[in-house]
Amino acid sequence: MIKLKGISFILTYQCNLDCAHCFFSHDSRKGCVLGPTTVKNCLDDIQDIFHLEWLHVTGGEPFLFQNSLMEIIKIGKDHGISNIGTVTNAFWATSRDIAIRLLDKFKDAGLTGLCVSADSFHQAYIPLERIKNAIHAMKYLNLNGHSFVVSCFIGPTKRDSPQDKKTLAILEELKDFGIPLAEVFVRPLGKGLSVYGYGDNGSIDGPCEELCVCLGDIGFQEPQMVYVDPYGFVQICYGLTAGSIKKKSFKNILTEYESSQNTIIDTIAHIGPVGLLPLAEKMGYKKKNAYKNKCHLCYDARKFLIPYYPDTLSPQECYP
Repeated sequence: MIKLKGISFILTYQCNLDCAHCFFSHDSRKGCVLGPTTVKNCLDDIQDIFHLEWLHVTGGEPFLFQNSLMEIIKIGKDHGISNIGTVTNAFWATSRDIAIRLLDKFKDAGLTGLCVSADSFHQAYIPLERIKNAIHAMKYLNLNGHSFVVSCFIGPTKRDSPQDKKTLAILEELKDFGIPLAEVFVRPLGKGLSVYGYGDNGSIDGPCEELCVCLGDIGFQEPQMVYVDPYGFVQICYGLTAGSIKKKSFKNILTEYESSQNTIIDTIAHIGPVGLLPLAEKMGYKKKNAYKNKCHLCYDARKFLIPYYPDTLSPQECYP
C-alpha cells in the first residue's frame, strides 16, 4: 500500500524553455494541462484515509497556466493542506512590483512556498534579474514554507565544468538573499545524457537510493509520495506508472498498490535497475558497454521495454 504523505501534481509537461539538461520531451505548443477538477476529485477520494503533509505543483513550467495553478492551490488549501508549493523559472518576474503583485495573489490562494530554478541551463534563457525579482517577492511576502533556489550541477562532486562555473557565479549573486539552496544533478536521461557528469561512471548495482529518498525509507515497497500528471497517470518515478485515474479510482490505486503486482516496479524494488537488463535482453535489448549510473541503465532499459509494458512505462514525455 502507498502510505501517502504528499502529492506532486504535474500541471503540464509544457515549458517555454528548452534547457540542455532537461529529461522531459516537451513542446510549448502541445500537451494537455491538469484540470483543477481532477485535483479536487483526487483529494476528495482520499481525504478519509490520508492526511497529506504537503502538496506540490510542478511541470514543465506551471506559471504558463496561472489560472489552473491558482485553482489547484485553492483546492489544496480548501482540503486543509498547510504546505503548498510550486516551482518556476521566473520568466514572468519582469519587475519586482509585478513579481510581488502576482505572488501575493497566489499567497492569498494558499501558496506557502516557491522553488525558483537558477543555474547555467535556465539562465541561458531567463535573465538573472528576473530570478532576483522573484526571490525578492518571496522574501517580501514571507513565502518560506518550502522555498529554495534549485540549481542543477553536472556532477555531484566536481565544479570545474563551464556550466558549473557559471552556476556558481549565479549563486554568488543570489547568496545575499538568504534563500536555501537545493542542489540537484543532471540525470543521464534524454538530452541530459549529452551534458552529464565528469569522471568515472557510477555503479549500476544495488537499489535506487535517490528515488528511495523521495519515496521514504521503504522506497518502492510503501511509497510516501506519488506524482499525478495531466493524462491521469499516477507515477512512482517519472515515467514509472502505478495506475491511471482514468481506469481506476485514485483511492484504489493507492490502497491496492503492491510492488509485486507490477513486473517493472517489482524488479526495480527488489533487485534494482540492473534487474531490468535480463528482462530487456529477453526482448532483444543490446546491453551497452557502459552506463553512466543506475538512472542511465534504468531509463535506457525502460525506454526499450515501452512496447511490452505500455501501461507501466508512460507517458511518452518521460522518454524523449
